[in-house]
Amino acid sequence: YARGRISSTWRHKKWVFGMLGVKGKHRRPILRLVKKRSRRHLIPLVVKHVRPGTLILSDEWRAYRGALTNLGYRHFTVNHS
Repeated sequence: YARGRISSTWRHKKWVFGMLGVKGKHRRPILRLVKKRSRRHLIPLVVKHVRPGTLILSDEWRAYRGALTNLGYRHFTVNHS
């Protein structure tokens, strides 16, 4: 339902990109507003907040495809359909 669409009532029309670490005691989410869901906008956030070599589980969004493994992350995907 409404996959990939933003409600027209949301003024700023930005996306929320989130990451969550699951190792250790501190499990604080990192949430950022992004204008676009492109590789150019998302990958720099991953590089800033996630150590190389980390296992990343994500959906199959095309912005991640190939980019994360090329940067030294262990990347596995989940199909939401």
